[in-house]
Amino acid sequence: MPATGIGSKLRQLAGWDTGLLALVVAAVVLLRIRLLDLPLERDEGEYAYAAWLLGEGGRPYLDFYTMKWPGVHACYWLILRLGGASAAAIHFGLLLTNLASAAALYSLGSVLLSRAGACLATAAFLVFSLSPHAHGVIANAEPFAILFALLGLALLARPLRTQQTWTIVLAGIALGLSAVMKQHALAFVAFGAVAALLRGRLIAYGAGVIAVGSTILLWLWSVGAGEAFRFWTFVYPQSYAARVSLAEAPARLRAMAGFALEATWPIAVVAALGLALVVGRRERQGLVWGAGLAIAALAAITPGFYFREHYFLLLAPALGILAGYGYDWARASVRGWGGLVCVLAVVSPWWLERDWLVRATPTELSRAMYSVNPFVESPRIGEFLGRHLATDGRVAIFGSEPQIAFYAQRRLASGFIYMYPLTEVHPFAARLQEQLIADVEASRPQFAVLVNVSASWLAVPDTEPLLAGWITEFLERDYEPCGWVRVETNDASLPTLYVFDGPEAGEPAEDSSVIIYRRRARPTSSPTPEGP
Repeated sequence: MPATGIGSKLRQLAGWDTGLLALVVAAVVLLRIRLLDLPLERDEGEYAYAAWLLGEGGRPYLDFYTMKWPGVHACYWLILRLGGASAAAIHFGLLLTNLASAAALYSLGSVLLSRAGACLATAAFLVFSLSPHAHGVIANAEPFAILFALLGLALLARPLRTQQTWTIVLAGIALGLSAVMKQHALAFVAFGAVAALLRGRLIAYGAGVIAVGSTILLWLWSVGAGEAFRFWTFVYPQSYAARVSLAEAPARLRAMAGFALEATWPIAVVAALGLALVVGRRERQGLVWGAGLAIAALAAITPGFYFREHYFLLLAPALGILAGYGYDWARASVRGWGGLVCVLAVVSPWWLERDWLVRATPTELSRAMYSVNPFVESPRIGEFLGRHLATDGRVAIFGSEPQIAFYAQRRLASGFIYMYPLTEVHPFAARLQEQLIADVEASRPQFAVLVNVSASWLAVPDTEPLLAGWITEFLERDYEPCGWVRVETNDASLPTLYVFDGPEAGEPAEDSSVIIYRRRARPTSSPTPEGP
């Protein structure tokens, strides 16, 4: 007896599934375009400043120090070259990256799922990866790592008859590039190796991965950055990762997952249904590409036990595919109503996050996400510095706010983008502080910026004290205030107070969030009077 009701009518509508996906894509485009001018935050500031510096002939790990591998900096360089040096260009690049990732996920889903399941999986991926709670509106490294991982996995999942050797090599190259975007994606590289092994194509896959790694290493050694690369991406991160113990990890995971998934939990529920299905049926393809991909994603967010909000974006591909499995089962087993419930669950996060996605302006969203961190204020501070600094002038930023240097389009006085390596407790802290001091003293920057926001330093009681004492002495000796910014700490909705130049600029408020200093002009010595 034929099924009746809304579910069966939906199934009878030709192309309703692709129509749903088209609506989701259109909504994603509109929402992301609405937020193109979202102020850059710290990580975006690092990538943007480093990309600008690469365009000026800078070298990674020598002219700017970072724990990340250089892939995302290269992506930012390309975005800035094509779209211009602005936050809007960066976020438009993020939009294109997200859409390309969705296309790759649909290609993967079309091999594993029904057409409707692939559409639902892609829609779930797009909705999840837009969530502000998971920092989906921020151009962090994760979206770029996801793009290359999905491109590689889509090639690996193709039917065996279409898998020529060169396509497997390309899959290895793509997944190798995903790890160059963010080291955490090595978990996806390992997952790809398992998938290639199961298909008897491990050697071709490994050749692609090795080609990427070898090329990056040869380039770094050719510019003289090999040893610095080893320190900043292998030696120092060992101390960084050791700061959080295994005993602390569960509580941190619960707290951060609770926030990152606050609005997207309905998608996780549908994905959990799909996971239960593939595990219960013990279907090999479902176990590999559903449960296996989920395990890889969980491994990718785990290193160091930090569990930042944006780490959870790495779950998006696995949640999408598993949601597709859950949808295919629900649609076939619950007389159509199950499929409709899955669809509503997938799009419901937009209702839960409507205040942030639909109602908030870019400035309001930044303040809601980051409180009193000076991201909203950075463009005006950068514009002031760019207006007063010569094109070859330098600025010392005492704080972890590289976005200010990007907005100013001026070089930092040192390669230290962040203060965190200097304030953390590890064996290299004193040496790194001495290096920053030597760099700044030698470059004699015309301007200095002091950031009085705790999140810009993350100092702890055992922080090496050398730097803090030197900064105070350095500024009092050679600099005078010429501007300041105050973010209202008690009520972040209140407007920021900016004071640049003029009499009041030399007398910063005690609760100033950012103070700008100008180097004092050296007095000209008077000639010695001649004797009679």
